[in-house]
Amino acid sequence: SSSSSSSAKLHPLRLHPLPPHPLPPRVEHIILDAGGPIAAVLPAHIPGDDVDETTVTQLVRIGAVYAADVPPPKDKTGVRRSLRPARVNSPDRALPNGAYVRVHVHPKRFPAAVACDWGGRIIARGRDWVAVDKPPGVPAGPSLDNATECATYRVAGALRRLETTDDDEEEEEE
Repeated sequence: SSSSSSSAKLHPLRLHPLPPHPLPPRVEHIILDAGGPIAAVLPAHIPGDDVDETTVTQLVRIGAVYAADVPPPKDKTGVRRSLRPARVNSPDRALPNGAYVRVHVHPKRFPAAVACDWGGRIIARGRDWVAVDKPPGVPAGPSLDNATECATYRVAGALRRLETTDDDEEEEEE
């Protein structure tokens, strides 16, 4: 039996662990000739042998994949934001035949964001604000090709974990 599965790539790119050296920017603009879940259909549309379903899933989770049901016009002036490509939040999102996808195959990486103890970096917090000692080399907000390796995303995760811990401590006191 011959297998032409797109997941049988020879040298798949992996975002985790971080590559030892930064990869050069690489952006692919694709019009899908077959619809389906993005992680399943995208590998066959990306040139080379380094992108498989796992790679696409990692790229979606880091925020490096954008899609629109129809290709956007070259000049986006006056085009409603709802018609422009939007960041894909799930590798299972189904796209129709003819959909436009932009993939930042080599997103900028920020290792300091991954290595940091963000809970320990929170200096103070109020009901509507948080003060953080942001380490150097970490962007404050998301970049076009990486929405997760930034202070905003990492602090939000640390706050969710702290709130869960705070809730557990309150239950023990009752």
